[in-house]
Amino acid sequence: MLQGKRRKAGVAPRLLSVREAAEALSVSPATVYALCKRGEMPHVRVSNAIRIPALVLERVRAKARPLRD
Repeated sequence: MLQGKRRKAGVAPRLLSVREAAEALSVSPATVYALCKRGEMPHVRVSNAIRIPALVLERVRAKARPLRD
């Protein structure tokens, strides 16, 4: 799943709901669902719910292009 990052033993990564991820990225929940469906946003399923690791949002923000004037 989240390779390349070491975690402390017994500490789970923070998981966000689709709505929380959408708010953090200033997009609609439908956009987050579409990104997950296309495989462009790593996610996990917990029962019937989609959860996005907080690290994924950090990586998305780091890759975001700055706005042009």
